[in-house]
Amino acid sequence: MKFKSEPLTFNGLLEADGIDLRDVLVFRHRPWEPALNRVFDWIIAERRDLFDCYQSTHAPNTEAALSRARYVASFIRYRPKLALFVGLYAVESQRALSIADYQARPGHRELMALGVGGHKASDGRQSIVEFDLTPTGWSGDWAERLIVKWPGLERSWDRWADRNVFPVAAIAEESCFIAPIPAWDEIALDWDQLALLPSSWKSALSHWRGIYLIIDQSDG
Repeated sequence: MKFKSEPLTFNGLLEADGIDLRDVLVFRHRPWEPALNRVFDWIIAERRDLFDCYQSTHAPNTEAALSRARYVASFIRYRPKLALFVGLYAVESQRALSIADYQARPGHRELMALGVGGHKASDGRQSIVEFDLTPTGWSGDWAERLIVKWPGLERSWDRWADRNVFPVAAIAEESCFIAPIPAWDEIALDWDQLALLPSSWKSALSHWRGIYLIIDQSDG
């Protein structure tokens, strides 16, 4: 006897828990700033407050979409056409910030040191909307492990769950955020990266002995 099973999708997982797909905006974060993109996984694993700051403000089109959503399903770029699950967030509230207040947020100032532009929406706006996104804890065991296929063009990084299908590609055994520490002679970190170093890397480095070369990047 042959059994026909439906492919497992992220959409189906949401619906199984009674979540209306029309309420869910799906993000696939991929920072365009090279310095930030290199440590983005570390930020999520070690400094969730910075990640929350990062995804709380957006350009005008995403602002408009997010103001209509009840939930944000947050993913990050994993490999081409794939996305790694971070968590499901409830859109609790929103408020308008002046550009000065936006740039003065402590988390944003840290992100600026990692390459984020002082004002992501360079369209002459006088204010920007900050959203309060609260973790729901939904399927927390799959956070950092659930990998889905991203439909369509990768540059379209926000999608409504009811208009797209997100097939489950894999569920990893362990977190996919933190890669194993490289060999000692392959490590090269700048000052801002040191502040975000994963705990597992700190533990490994604490057992290593060696001479570290420190270079001033302003003059070599």
